[in-house]
This record gives sequence, structure tokens and C-alpha cells, in this order.
Amino acid sequence: MSEVKCISDASSIQADVISLKSKSNTLHVYEIKTNATPKTINAALWQLKGFYSNYKTLVISKETYYQIRNSSVFETITKYGIGIITFTGGDKLTFKRVKRANYREGTYLEHWPSILAER
Repeated sequence: MSEVKCISDASSIQADVISLKSKSNTLHVYEIKTNATPKTINAALWQLKGFYSNYKTLVISKETYYQIRNSSVFETITKYGIGIITFTGGDKLTFKRVKRANYREGTYLEHWPSILAER
């Protein structure tokens, strides 16, 4: 069973959503950008790069994905092993994973004290 939490730690590292797979202590960080453009997405990528986690995923609109999929931004996403989930819809959102995040070996819980405090 996995827990999903919105986390902001005293270390000033802030993630939109963190998923913790309890049995394996696997952390998955999601950075959600609802109004991203190809020009503004680089800031989200640098933020994701700085997170201590086993998986890192960028969540963007389907339209934004189509704008970046053949660009240097997509090359950066691939280089750093960042996954992509797209969303569409207004009243009813639909999500689709279009790029799987690479697994990073390690235990990162010590970097997220608020998760440790709730366990």
C-alpha cells in the first residue's frame, strides 16, 4: 500500500506530491505544472533535479507535452531520467504516463523529515 502526501519540509525543499511505497521506502516526487510553457518548464526541471527521491516525474498538460517533445527541453528530461505524465480535460481530468521515470538507487527518507515524523 502506498501513501500519497503533499510535503513541505523545514529544509525549504518543497514538492507538489510525494508518494511513499511503505514496504520498500521508495519515494516518488511529482512536480505539477498546470500552466507550463516550453519557456517556463526549465525551472520545474531544475527543481525536480534537486529532490532526493527514487523517481522524479513532471506532470504537464498534453498540449505542453506536444510542444516540448521534439525540443532540447525533452532532451534534458531524458538526460536526467525524469518521467512525464500528461493531463487533459476540464471538469474531468484524464492522466497518461508518456515517459517512465528512471529508478535511482538509494534511501532518501532522511531528506524528508516530515515523512519520517508521520511514520
